[in-house]
Amino acid sequence: MSEKTLKTLLGALVVALVLWGGVTLISRWSGGGPSAAPALADIFEGATADSVMTVHISGPKDTISLARAANGKWTVNGLAPDSGTVARFFSTLKDTKIGDLVSTNPANQASMGISKDSAWTLSFDVGGKARTLLVGKSGPRYGTAYVRLPGEDQVYLAEGALRSNVTRSLDDWRNKRIVALDTASVHRLEVDRDGKTYTLVRADSSWTLAGGEAANKTSVKDILTELSGLQAAGFMAPGDTLATTPQGARIVALSASGDTLGQVTMGSGEADRWARTPGDSVTYRLAGWRVDRVVPKRESVVKVKKGP
Repeated sequence: MSEKTLKTLLGALVVALVLWGGVTLISRWSGGGPSAAPALADIFEGATADSVMTVHISGPKDTISLARAANGKWTVNGLAPDSGTVARFFSTLKDTKIGDLVSTNPANQASMGISKDSAWTLSFDVGGKARTLLVGKSGPRYGTAYVRLPGEDQVYLAEGALRSNVTRSLDDWRNKRIVALDTASVHRLEVDRDGKTYTLVRADSSWTLAGGEAANKTSVKDILTELSGLQAAGFMAPGDTLATTPQGARIVALSASGDTLGQVTMGSGEADRWARTPGDSVTYRLAGWRVDRVVPKRESVVKVKKGP
């Protein structure tokens, strides 16, 4: 290759680079980056659990309404929420970043799940002023989602866990903890399982059945572990026939002085059962395997004696 040809190619390359840089700058100045939508970039500014009073989320499945009372406690659709889920939601608002502009063509919105009819609508107030954002499908990269402002055609990518938080079902927002006892204070357990009853009594660090038989340490440990934070699988929906089954099990935890620390009543059956606890109007759905742990059959609790 001649020197003249080489100089010509290098000159063409320089010109191409200059043109590319100019196009990039013009694109940014004319609305190709996040700075073109300051209202969107700042939509989560100042949105914390202390500054927000209400949150509304509506989508294809559920409508979620979070409301904060004067005492600071939250409700979800008028029910008790899972405090960890609420905390993660506000943490997500804080951590979400608005990234690249990916579309200005309204014809693309349906395929991105960001059209008026397909998007999830997130609305919340900050300082008494409402802010609204439409959230669509997951973006092309992990941890991204399509978002836009109502009435705007520009679609951006949101970086973070916004979509997974916005699309939670109502059951996933609700508190599923049935009881949570300080098991160190439990000294007596009265169990009724399928019409057969037995009582476990604490003696120092060991447990025995009321008749004096040694108790299986693993079974007792399972019972206490469940009572320290018994989690439901879900809730009984209206019309669920499982909620009409007769009582099949019950456990009562008592202190050393005989005070009732907690009680759970369960339905009959072999798989999932309903579960209730005094003072709580909610009827929970308890997984069958948890039933076997919190109210094991008597034969599972009796310690098996080893041979000579």
